[in-house]
Amino acid sequence: MKKQDTTLKQQIQAIQNLAGNLSQHEPLEIEPDYSSDVANMFDRAEDIVRYHLNKHLDTNFIKNEGFDLPTELINKTKDELNEIINSAKERRKHYILRKANATKHDKKDEIKDADYKMKMMNEYIEVLTVIKQSNYCGTGNFTGPGTQLLWGKTRLNPDLSYKDWSKPINGVDEASYHHDICYLKNKDTKIRNEVCDKNMIEEMDAIKNPTIRERIERETGYCGINELKRKTEASKKDIRDFLHTQDVYTRYKPIIRKFKRRRTYVSHIDDQSQADLLFMKPFSKYNDGTNYLLTVIDIFSKYSWAIPIKRKTGLEVTGAFKRIFKDRIPEKLQTDKGTEFINKHTQKLFKDNNIHWFTTENVEIKCSVVERFNRTINTKIRKYLAANHTNRYLDVLDKLLKNYNSYHRSIKMTPVEASKEENESLVYKNLYKEKVIKKSKYKIGDTVRISKYKETFTRGYDPTFSEEIFTISEILKTDPITYRIKDLNGKEIKETYYEYEMVKYNKKDELFKIEKIIKKKGDKLFVKWLGYPDEFNSWIITENLVAR
Repeated sequence: MKKQDTTLKQQIQAIQNLAGNLSQHEPLEIEPDYSSDVANMFDRAEDIVRYHLNKHLDTNFIKNEGFDLPTELINKTKDELNEIINSAKERRKHYILRKANATKHDKKDEIKDADYKMKMMNEYIEVLTVIKQSNYCGTGNFTGPGTQLLWGKTRLNPDLSYKDWSKPINGVDEASYHHDICYLKNKDTKIRNEVCDKNMIEEMDAIKNPTIRERIERETGYCGINELKRKTEASKKDIRDFLHTQDVYTRYKPIIRKFKRRRTYVSHIDDQSQADLLFMKPFSKYNDGTNYLLTVIDIFSKYSWAIPIKRKTGLEVTGAFKRIFKDRIPEKLQTDKGTEFINKHTQKLFKDNNIHWFTTENVEIKCSVVERFNRTINTKIRKYLAANHTNRYLDVLDKLLKNYNSYHRSIKMTPVEASKEENESLVYKNLYKEKVIKKSKYKIGDTVRISKYKETFTRGYDPTFSEEIFTISEILKTDPITYRIKDLNGKEIKETYYEYEMVKYNKKDELFKIEKIIKKKGDKLFVKWLGYPDEFNSWIITENLVAR
């Protein structure tokens, strides 16, 4: 790549950075190998944007987490950028005229060249137009350790003093400025590492009464609350409040998967049962072709069944349920979303027996009671096989079930005893002792992101919380507390959420990212918003775009 191309690419990136692009996305790819005039136009645009954005980077700016600039400065910047945009449009007309003339004379190379230049100029105009709308800018004027110096050089006078518009915005930026000077004066890597970097750290350590922003900017990397507290000595509350305004922190916060969840409350025998399939295919040929066990458990009495089946078709599963229902019929039945339960045969059976069937909404959490039974009965089967040096369990399955249906700690009696009507009140008392409900972590109206339901092999470095933002609409006094939420259109979400499945995100004046432009109409764009369902697709005015 030519030196001119490299410089212009860096200038493009610099303009985008000043307009608020934090390098979360790839920069606009432009190959400016056609005209040095375009590079000069970028220089002019760069100077204007830098001047107006940096002019007000003072203490008041630092305290303002929204980074809003005064309206009059924004308008002035837009006016001056308009002149450059108009100039670019005039150049585009020249290329169009050039293409027309080339067409008359059938000059293919010239047509191709004109088409390419028009494409590049259109992208250039688009970049400047978006930048013109920006009310935001980056966090500092100078680079720190490990970054390129080229951008820092443009902020300095020949005597290496900073320019009027590039005054350091805080103590961290001042230390970065001195660090840049040290790097410019010393080309030796050893001196840079042992002197420049060391001096920068010492200068940062010497900042008196640092603001929370200075304390956090003092450190590199995206740290959590405890790590930042250790490094910055700021209070946990200050750090937590700051991090809850940060897009990256709230999207990549680690998910806590193991935590206390709500119990399933039932009031009497056969009030509710849970059902599942236990996979037994490895022992199929030794057990008359049995590939699965249909397992069912009454949540109240803990009485359980396990019926062998060869295939998990609707007809076979329905037949297994009929065997159980000859003994007892639950009022409610909970399963996962497997097709063995969601088919016309099983659904008709449930309906004919007045069973209220329902399934779990959370794809990560299924039917915990029956899954716990599955682990227990599977362990008993494996122990029997190992002890008797055999692969056949079908002959002793009833005995193993009888062994399971013995004394349970939770109900303090056997499932058979718990299934007797006269013991219902005692079972209920043993199951559900009174507990004090803790204070809720979130309030109604708080904005949050929710954990993403991940597949087993999802990469650990992918975002863990949603791009979409929700509002807490109701606090349920359950044990533990759960929450109902609604989307930004006011639509209630069906599921309920634990506090560990949400992260607070309270950044004001949030900017929403565009995933793609679906269609254009005049100065309006119909867009799909990143991380939001299609029902949020909407028309926006181009002048409301902000570069990120």
